[in-house]
Amino acid sequence: MITLHRRTNSAQLSKTKLPAVKCEAATRISIRTSRNRSRSPNVEISQFQVNNIIPLSQALSRSLLSSETLSYTPNPLSNHSILPEFRAKMIDWMIEVTSAFKCHKAVFFLAVKIMDKFFKVHQQALSSQLLHIIGVCCMFIASKFSDTRHRIRLGALREKIAHKKFTVSEILITEKLILKKLGFIVNLSTCYDFLQSLYEEFKIPNVIQVTAELICRISQIYYKHLEFKQSDIALSSVIIAARSLRQDNLCEKMIPAKGKDKITEEVVEKLSRDVDKYAEKFPGYTSVFDFFNVTITSRKPGPLFVFCDIELEQDQNKLLNSPNFL
Repeated sequence: MITLHRRTNSAQLSKTKLPAVKCEAATRISIRTSRNRSRSPNVEISQFQVNNIIPLSQALSRSLLSSETLSYTPNPLSNHSILPEFRAKMIDWMIEVTSAFKCHKAVFFLAVKIMDKFFKVHQQALSSQLLHIIGVCCMFIASKFSDTRHRIRLGALREKIAHKKFTVSEILITEKLILKKLGFIVNLSTCYDFLQSLYEEFKIPNVIQVTAELICRISQIYYKHLEFKQSDIALSSVIIAARSLRQDNLCEKMIPAKGKDKITEEVVEKLSRDVDKYAEKFPGYTSVFDFFNVTITSRKPGPLFVFCDIELEQDQNKLLNSPNFL
């Protein structure tokens, strides 16, 4: 049931008597707004509040961490007849679809997380034949939640993405099933969300951002990486990207700040090894390279990717030639 609340206008509000609140004594700062000075009330802020103001990036990080438990989905296929290889193929296709339709980058990561969360909470066994429509609907849900400019429309979803394999009714019924199983909670924390928080907090250069995001996309395909927290995948991806471009001092700033010395190095080691073996492990899953115009290199040590984008290639060479520049 949806409850609608009638908005109270200013005349009604002025007649409403508010209860008096007794405040403890504290040092206070009075701020008067410049507009309409004669009528503007004083805004009182305690000294305690002033001293405890934190940057927006840190506030965002704390908020993401507080909701990360809800997004943790280790071994979600344990109850189902769906192999990890089928999941990997679906995710590679999700990269293709969300890139071809110019969806916001957050859509891909959220679609994967919604799919894994659905598998995790659905107790009855699901067959691999249902994977296609589930993946389609997860992208549909993620697009509606995370994208305002290039939202996937139902008609395009059925005709161009699903190629008319499902009816509109089947899509809507499956979408409803997914949402109900998730309790209509789709605002799940993803490694992409944590990447954005790290970028803002540590002012990370664009070429390291792009490299870290590519690592995160590759990580989504590995089923065993679901044992890692999204925050650890994000932090480890930035560390791997920074080290590949000889910016170790950036890592020295981030790891202590996040208080994850031991666990971060463990995830970094596993993630780095799996990125190196990706082409060998998943030879046919090339969407992450095809749609981002990059190739993975075998040169170690050194950059992980060769960029076709001239600006990214120049930025990469600049960092390589200036160790610990950041």
